[in-house]
Amino acid sequence: MSALRWSRFGVGLALFTVLSMFLTASSVEAQRRRRRDPPPVAAPSGPASIVLIGSAPGAEVLVDEAVVGILPLDVPLSVEAGTHTLRIRRAGYTEYTEVITLAPEESYDVFVDLMALSQVLEVETNPEGAHVFVDEIFLGDTPTEIELLDGTHRLRVSLPGFEEVSQDLAAVAGAREHLSFELVAIPLDDGEQWYESPITWIAVGGGLVAIAIIAVVIAVVVGGNEGTQGSRFCAGLMNPCITVSPF
Repeated sequence: MSALRWSRFGVGLALFTVLSMFLTASSVEAQRRRRRDPPPVAAPSGPASIVLIGSAPGAEVLVDEAVVGILPLDVPLSVEAGTHTLRIRRAGYTEYTEVITLAPEESYDVFVDLMALSQVLEVETNPEGAHVFVDEIFLGDTPTEIELLDGTHRLRVSLPGFEEVSQDLAAVAGAREHLSFELVAIPLDDGEQWYESPITWIAVGGGLVAIAIIAVVIAVVVGGNEGTQGSRFCAGLMNPCITVSPF
């Protein structure tokens, strides 16, 4: 019995020793990690500014995908120190994008120079909802804004129940044009009514003549004898009968 107790004591002592060594190693590793990785330093904060230089009137200015103004801007853009994405865009022109990192009180100059790529065409109609085709390619329903490359194009505007409109265009990159069309409705009956056609009345007249002839020619009497059955039949009618007698 004493040997069993000593055996259990030995096992417990061994487990205690292993656990102590594990905890000691973990503590030492944690201390080494703290010495190796110093605590993070908070990034400096404060106002900074972006100055836009150049000419791109009408272009949208976005900072971190939020629209902050339209060029030209009279004052610099005020932002917080740190990293920001600057984007400048205008329909028909190339787009400018830059990632900027600013320190507090720093002023950063950006030269804006967008290159013209296409002409912007605004198309509207009354009524709205007409289909817009350029060179027979569908580009949307009115009102719409489309971009055209340099050169000559064929514009077609179509709406069911209205007359179609078409027009040739000479597009110039960088230009902007607005077109408005007043669509003309197509009459529901675009043609001659049936009762207005001469052919209709000729057919009606021919039918009446045929009916009159049938009414007149009731019977053909063969033989010419007034005592025949045909003669007796004709005698009872107000209209005359035509009789045919043999030679």
